[in-house]
Amino acid sequence: GLGMNDIGDLAILGALQKLRGGIVQKRRAIHFPGCINESYKFQCESRNFFVKINRSLTADQMFEGEAGSLQGMRYAGMNAPRPLRAGDLPQGGSYIIMEHIPFQPFLMMESTSQSALGEQLAMMHLHQPERHQFFGFGLPTRLGTTSMENDWTASWADFFVDQRLRPAFELLYEKKVKTDYVHEHAEAVCERAREILELVSSDMRPSILHGDLWLGNAGVSKDGSVSVYDPSSFYGHSEFDLAFRGWPADNGFPGFSDSFYTAYHFNIPRADGYEERGDLYRLFHLLNHACMYGEEYVKFAEDLCRKVLSDSMAP
Repeated sequence: GLGMNDIGDLAILGALQKLRGGIVQKRRAIHFPGCINESYKFQCESRNFFVKINRSLTADQMFEGEAGSLQGMRYAGMNAPRPLRAGDLPQGGSYIIMEHIPFQPFLMMESTSQSALGEQLAMMHLHQPERHQFFGFGLPTRLGTTSMENDWTASWADFFVDQRLRPAFELLYEKKVKTDYVHEHAEAVCERAREILELVSSDMRPSILHGDLWLGNAGVSKDGSVSVYDPSSFYGHSEFDLAFRGWPADNGFPGFSDSFYTAYHFNIPRADGYEERGDLYRLFHLLNHACMYGEEYVKFAEDLCRKVLSDSMAP
């Protein structure tokens, strides 16, 4: 009675049975704005599961990175859904099964939720950093639809420029997004970014990051605890997770409130150059948004490129 007769859906049912949830009683599609995957809640006899399906990408392109991201954050003490299984579908595409956390709508907007998340994020960033001497991640991940390479790198300046910022400029060029200014100044911005980040790279300890942390990727569960989801994790500079601060696009993209930043910085104080580095991390996300969603983000990326370069001209 679930309307699941497709071979791929049967593969998922088989995987659910191996997870000992009992018989599937109900399946409900869940729709998220701007989502690139199909999402379902499966209600089984003894527990519920959250399942995401991508009809075109294999698990090693899409969901293994997400499972690894969730595990890495959970290991560092962050509340996030437990990933249970990721696999390929017989007719192409892939799926991930994770525990289902029922979220209460709109509670994330409350200041108590925001400060709880700020504190939890700082604790995650401070967790046993000495275990990781390098920047990167053991496997590729996805930021939205964009593939992220995460080769281990000794220097944060090199990792950010070579595996985040420059590939974002290159993708913008490949996708023929119209912005002469950005294409012409990409290399200069990358050089400037390397200079800025080399100032802090030598004694920086890598932290596990969420990698795509905005308000829409956090929620308050029924028991009142705050969780995060949809990560694109890697070991990097803790400030990278604050990149959406002052996000310019006015498209109903709610930012974190002061309560979040106050709680975070109570545990990890702002360091010199915080604003300047924040511009670089935000520029990376703006370029990625321009690749995925097009023109509306181009002007903001141009403005930020100009700012990064004009700061370097200042006496």
